[in-house]
Amino acid sequence: MLNFVNVSCDTTNHNNSIPVYDVNDKRTAPVETIEASEQFDKDLLPSSLELKDCKSCRVWKDVEKSALVNNS
Repeated sequence: MLNFVNVSCDTTNHNNSIPVYDVNDKRTAPVETIEASEQFDKDLLPSSLELKDCKSCRVWKDVEKSALVNNS
């Protein structure tokens, strides 16, 4: 199973490495709660800390591989 999160929210940029959506969210009310943001931070922290070793870390190697595929 493959999971991803498109944090760029840049639906019109042809360089978007994961072009899943073609329109931005039109909701006017915020949908994230503090708890959801804190959980996202907690989940992202381990990968963020490995960014300095991105050439040897599986997560960042997968991101690079995905970017190369989607930009070719």
